Amino acid sequence: MWDREAGKAGERRKVFCASLADVFDPEAPDQWRSDLFSLIEQTSNLDWLLLTKRPELGIEQLGIWQNVNPEAARAIWFGISAEDQERFDQRAEYLTDIRLAENITFVSAEPLLGTINLVSHRQYIDWVICGGESGPGSEAYAEILGAIPPDAVPVPRDSVFL
Repeated sequence: MWDREAGKAGERRKVFCASLADVFDPEAPDQWRSDLFSLIEQTSNLDWLLLTKRPELGIEQLGIWQNVNPEAARAIWFGISAEDQERFDQRAEYLTDIRLAENITFVSAEPLLGTINLVSHRQYIDWVICGGESGPGSEAYAEILGAIPPDAVPVPRDSVFL
């Protein structure tokens, strides 16, 4: 339905797949990923946002799939979760690999638990999503976000989503 509507409108639409899960969780059945990649192949008018805390597994899986169907693989926007600088530093190197395959990349700083400087990988980041914790005892998101210098976010302001 979404693919047909996008095709009729002559536009590409975004699907944030499993936004509360991890497509590349090693405990997820391989068949589940296979079904997802099959669906992506069938939806030529959609871009699929895949977010992971396990980019090394994502790169491996996408690399295999890109060899099989490079055109469909370009419809994937590859994102890493980075709730603080330590996790960003651990996961950001994988954005380099996926960008070489011409995919759009993004960082999801949710929940943002501390300041993050993204400049070291600016050429590999197309989009940034920021969000804070919620509920009692959560960190003061506005204070953390306010402490991040504007030049630490290497993408245009219209590519940052709060």
